[in-house]
Amino acid sequence: MKSQWLWRFLASLLIGVGLLWLTLQGMADEVGGSAGIAGLWRSTVASAEAVEARFLWVYVASFVVVHAARVGRWVVMVRGISNAPAAEVVGVGLAGFAAIVLFPLRLGEFVRPLLLQQRAGVPFSAGLGTAVVERVADGLIITLVLFLSILAAPVSASEVVRSAGWASLLVFVSATVGLTLFAWKRWLAERIVTETVGRLAPGLSRSLIGMMETFLVGVRSLYGGGRLWWFLLLTVVYWSANAFGMWWLARGFGFMLPWYAGWGLLGTLVVGLMIPTGPGFLGNFQYFVQEGLRLYLPGSSAGAAGLAMGLIQNGLQLMVQVLAAMPAVGTMVAEARSKRAAGGDSAA
Repeated sequence: MKSQWLWRFLASLLIGVGLLWLTLQGMADEVGGSAGIAGLWRSTVASAEAVEARFLWVYVASFVVVHAARVGRWVVMVRGISNAPAAEVVGVGLAGFAAIVLFPLRLGEFVRPLLLQQRAGVPFSAGLGTAVVERVADGLIITLVLFLSILAAPVSASEVVRSAGWASLLVFVSATVGLTLFAWKRWLAERIVTETVGRLAPGLSRSLIGMMETFLVGVRSLYGGGRLWWFLLLTVVYWSANAFGMWWLARGFGFMLPWYAGWGLLGTLVVGLMIPTGPGFLGNFQYFVQEGLRLYLPGSSAGAAGLAMGLIQNGLQLMVQVLAAMPAVGTMVAEARSKRAAGGDSAA
């Protein structure tokens, strides 16, 4: 089992490094000239240094809103399945979202359900159900946004972006249809999965049915108390602030794009981040920021300014999420140490 995870981790790092190499190699001759990647790096640093501080501060503020809406939305869902104190749930959410960006292969998705189980007694399947609902809703929304943006963009999307978009659309539309059918006619959905996927991969069919059951647990967390409306409102705030932040930051790097371009940049980036890579999304973050910018730059690439934007945006997001999680993680670590010390004293 450990060897399997090691190989998967190495594969994720290889994908991230490969995407970063494609980004740098594709720009080295164009931007760096005879100096190659060294010249590209100097141009990238110069582009980063030229950005006015107000663009960075406004972007940080917008991402704080994004992060608050994301955590708040999850708290709304958890309140539907647990009476745990809101402060406890917020702390778990902050630690869990930081883990998503810090852990490879998106393994951080399991941190919130695990912590919620340990600290609030919520069954793991219930906590995981809330995360599954988030991913299905967000995946469907952002995939549709990406396709609308591709249709409206002045430049044709690259083959990589189109392929990623189609793959994402297939996954999330299929998931939405299947989960809706499971909620309406469970026996029929189970039979379809068993008679199709089950004939080729019985283990996979059981996993799919289990995921559907987990999803329904998450959906039930939105019943009553106006929680569904809060979920929808915070989802709108979450994605709108995200799109605004990307549009504003792009302007800081000299890309005078129309306001709606923020949605295209966001859609391209988020679909690209669905690729499981190493910690911090290094590689796919920078690659897909470049691809998003190219949708609005007829006859040219994003250049060093685009690379600088991808690096700085990635760094600012990491900073906000890690700093927000530090108090909660510090409290959890201190409590764990106290329990171990108390256990040691009682054993003595």
